[in-house]
Amino acid sequence: RPPAEDFHPSDSAEPARPITDREFHANGKIRIVRELVPNAAGKPVLHGIWQWWDESGRLVVSGEFRQGKREGTWKRLHQREEATAFQEEPYVGFAAPFSSEAVFANGLLHGNWLVSDAHGRPITSIHYREGLRDGNATWWNPQGGKVQQSEYKAGLLDC
Repeated sequence: RPPAEDFHPSDSAEPARPITDREFHANGKIRIVRELVPNAAGKPVLHGIWQWWDESGRLVVSGEFRQGKREGTWKRLHQREEATAFQEEPYVGFAAPFSSEAVFANGLLHGNWLVSDAHGRPITSIHYREGLRDGNATWWNPQGGKVQQSEYKAGLLDC
């Protein structure tokens, strides 16, 4: 990690240039790449790219931070073994690894969150606004048919 003395609040109107920080797996391959800038107090805060790689060198998570909060599109690969949920419905019959793509604004889910399988088949699609489900939520089966579709407003099921 960069030493704290590398971080200095900028006296100019221009934002500070990010410092790139890297962590490595025991095998020497990159584990995490992240960018940091100083906040108003001079402390490092995530700002810019953030990536997590597995030990084989496969990119698992990627996205960006803005002043410590997730921003824009984030992508993640999930292996079936990572969670019991991936071994149950609606994931049964779909091919791992699963990929999720979600949009964030100011650190909150804000936009569509899509989970699909290794063949690009959609599994779930849920729309969020300011961190709450808001809009369509759809679930599919492996044959491409819709299993369920619901409408949410401000986090609540809209009946």
